[in-house]
Amino acid sequence: QSFPEQVRPKFSHAQSKERENFARTVLEFAKKNTKIITIFLIIIGFIWLVWWGVLAFKSLRKTSLKAAKQKTSEVRTKIKDKAAEALSISDSLRLSVKAKSDCWLRVRVDDKLIFQGILKKGEVEGWQAEDKIEMKIGNPAAVDLELNGRVLEQFGRRGSKNDFVTITREGLKIGK
Repeated sequence: QSFPEQVRPKFSHAQSKERENFARTVLEFAKKNTKIITIFLIIIGFIWLVWWGVLAFKSLRKTSLKAAKQKTSEVRTKIKDKAAEALSISDSLRLSVKAKSDCWLRVRVDDKLIFQGILKKGEVEGWQAEDKIEMKIGNPAAVDLELNGRVLEQFGRRGSKNDFVTITREGLKIGK
């Protein structure tokens, strides 16, 4: 197929020679510097992969954090509901703590420091209060809590911010 006369590109003899010389120069450069060009392309490819990997990781991390926050919120709601149920059936507050592994605790009952120390794996401690029980837990994942005979779900992972628990007649509060 040929181009119609008005569309066909027109080059002067000098322009054609100039284009041929340029093409020849590029090919010679490519032949002489094949290793350098290959290394350059590999580096560009590596940078591109790292860039997209970082972006993908950030995106994955955001969705993971969002899911973890939602799960934490759901668990807190369940714990508070169970605590409210347990509080409705008793005149006093009875809390029992069982250590699944060694865990540091500080417990205040009606604003008096009652316990501060390490609860060893397998040990169980219990306290009774008229108005309020406050706890700081070194590792929330290491203990099981029971309030007025009702087991509360595990409310934290190691290093989580769910390490403060306040129990009053109005309910249970997790965190500061």
